Amino acid sequence: MLLLSGLLAVALPGDAPPPDTAPVQAPFGSIVVAQQYRDAAYAEGMAARAAARKLLRLRGICLTITDARRAPSPWGTTTADGWPIYPWHFGPGGPPSYILRHEIGHDLFARYLIPSTKLGQYGTDAPDWLDEMAAIAFEGAAQQRVRRAEAADLARTGRLPSLRDYLAMTHPELNATRSADGASQAATSQKTAGFYAMSRAFYDFLVARTGKPDIVVEPARAFRQGQDLQIWLLKRMNQPSDGSGLDRLDAALGEWMSEDARYRLGLTPGTIVSVAADPKPQRHLTGRCRIDPRLRHYSFSRAGMKP
Repeated sequence: MLLLSGLLAVALPGDAPPPDTAPVQAPFGSIVVAQQYRDAAYAEGMAARAAARKLLRLRGICLTITDARRAPSPWGTTTADGWPIYPWHFGPGGPPSYILRHEIGHDLFARYLIPSTKLGQYGTDAPDWLDEMAAIAFEGAAQQRVRRAEAADLARTGRLPSLRDYLAMTHPELNATRSADGASQAATSQKTAGFYAMSRAFYDFLVARTGKPDIVVEPARAFRQGQDLQIWLLKRMNQPSDGSGLDRLDAALGEWMSEDARYRLGLTPGTIVSVAADPKPQRHLTGRCRIDPRLRHYSFSRAGMKP
């Protein structure tokens, strides 16, 4: 999670419900946001549904994206049809809309792969590296470029965590300072950047070695079966299960990063990193959600969403 949980379902002080928030139909379910934010909600919903299928093997996912300023439902509750509801604070004062697919990734991973059944943990019952990797995998191309540049920069300066440390880490923001409304607005641990960057790099490495973008599903299954994930990982990567296995795998990861073009450049000193919106998604998914006939249908085009 990107430390924005309080903003996901809590209206900000002084907010008024936005006008023109009638529910509209989308291929992934429905949208209940102000008209000027429908394109952003549509793009994130389509991206999340495509990622759920490609990365978590979840087909036919349906969901509802609403505006947190008018939605009384907490994050991740469900509609009468069983669709998860994702309130998001679109517009000024809220988090960037491109983060929404990351947060949806967290919820779908917990909802369908590994639940959260214990108090005092950051995400699901899975190790925090796997929990965060699942959400990182949902991110769009622009955010991926930023993560890879950060990973390359941290590796070059010796600040990227070793694989051994990474696999044993508790999420650095577990005890993050919270603001008055319950949201942790920004990273408070110096280890946070390395944890997120390593999650991106290690996911990319696993995909490169296995050829499986949905590799996250395999350790999730092993965890549900009660397997030791470190032993599972070493076996899956054809490494010895003794003490040298993680060191050898860590060395392989470093060598791979140095050779992969996406990780060679890093960040130019003084660069201000920004994330532009990804290209608008194409409607190529199979399977449809059961549509409420009371909802208006909106189609997506380069000119925007049209009734």
